[in-house]
Amino acid sequence: MPGEKQKYLTKGGEKLKMNKFKTGLNLISGIISLVHFAESYFKDTPKSGKEKAAMVLQGTKLLAAGMEQATTGGARSTWSKIEAAAPAFIDKTAGILYPPK
Repeated sequence: MPGEKQKYLTKGGEKLKMNKFKTGLNLISGIISLVHFAESYFKDTPKSGKEKAAMVLQGTKLLAAGMEQATTGGARSTWSKIEAAAPAFIDKTAGILYPPK
């Protein structure tokens, strides 16, 4: 983005940009994948909402930790920035992807 200081990663000597927008999109994509996985894992377990939510939340923490290892600067504190909002976001995402019957 114009005026935004870019963060760089290196891969084979090539600079790779990892801005906040891309980090956010990667995180959202990961959460969606985790929700799908949890739903398929617990598909035959009735009333497993809490277990699914815990699985996705733990996976999101690991995903954020991986992003923190791969990035620098402001993106390094990914989890601390989203921790409070993550459970509600996960619940809303699951509700959209798998509406109650």
